[in-house]
Amino acid sequence: MKITKVEPIVLHVPTVAGLDDDDIPDDLVVRVETDEGIVGIGEIDGPPLATTTLVRSVHPGTFWRGFEDILIGENPLDVERLWEKMYRYSLHFGRRGMIIWVLGGIDIALWDIAGKYYKQPVYKLLGGAKGESIPAYASMPPYQTAERLIQACEEVVKKHNFTAIKFHTDPVRLHDGTWVKFVKAVREHFGEKLTLMVDAHNGFTTDEAVRFAKSLEPFDVYFLEAALLPDNLDGFARLVSSTDIMIAVGEEQSTRFMFLDLMDRGKVDIVQADTIVQGGITECKRIAELAKDRGKLYVPHVWKTDIAFASNFHVGAAANSPFVEWPVSESPLRKSLTNESFPLDSNGRVHLPQAAGLGVTLNESVVEKYRFPGPYSHY
Repeated sequence: MKITKVEPIVLHVPTVAGLDDDDIPDDLVVRVETDEGIVGIGEIDGPPLATTTLVRSVHPGTFWRGFEDILIGENPLDVERLWEKMYRYSLHFGRRGMIIWVLGGIDIALWDIAGKYYKQPVYKLLGGAKGESIPAYASMPPYQTAERLIQACEEVVKKHNFTAIKFHTDPVRLHDGTWVKFVKAVREHFGEKLTLMVDAHNGFTTDEAVRFAKSLEPFDVYFLEAALLPDNLDGFARLVSSTDIMIAVGEEQSTRFMFLDLMDRGKVDIVQADTIVQGGITECKRIAELAKDRGKLYVPHVWKTDIAFASNFHVGAAANSPFVEWPVSESPLRKSLTNESFPLDSNGRVHLPQAAGLGVTLNESVVEKYRFPGPYSHY
């Protein structure tokens, strides 16, 4: 079997659709085709009009080749070898950031092909899962009042049966004690019914983060995410040693090399890798294995569509993750880009897909509705 085409698909939802800041206005999907008719799909993070150029372009120099040009004619089942080939041939135009996002999206599509070829869901190709489902936590946007936050929590618990919720904070009220009061109010309202997490969006200095974490300790917060800027490794180590709350981070990092720094120097408790950010299923599998070796928890980060959710879910299942992130926003790309979805059961758990590959397929009518015009082809 050989790769015949790597197609970038730019999607854009017009602003008249009424999207808010927590929705998805655009996306880049990648579709990999083969000469045996097996097709895989993946998703790429970042600005689509920038990342799409890295998929499909040809340069005269040996080390300036687009990813499609690198992969045409290759056997898509050689997934890990192709990861290394893409990484090697992209060294001279970037080793992190958008390069890894594009590489990762294509890698997801290759795993989708492999699963379909072997007639197995991806998580089984990764070594299998301990159970048939994983608890999901709701990833909630910021709210203006504690009353509205409590109401929103009640709404998602009633609608989806969540038993765990993460709050995304806003920078304006992060430093004045408002979010501590919000967490206290939610805890008092729900009692021990909910597991609570807090995302600080890299908003603190080390001293501030230590004080904030200590102030959250009475309210049984499961983890504090992204308290510091991602390169403040010594600050993370100090924060970990200063609080009983588990410290989580990883969304801003890229590849296993940066995660090794987080775990070995930063001493973080939980690593939050995302397949569409950290280098695909192949690299997240490696990160999860490194975390396990160090006694760290692996909790997948998820933010875009159900393609991203599916790929992260498979890795999380194979890594025995205690939770998987489940965004609650209403973007049409998140809600309807794929024909399949991942509802929660009555216990707030997501069940593993049993279909071959990722377990999701593109809703072609939605693709055509939101496809952004442009050739995106070789020049």
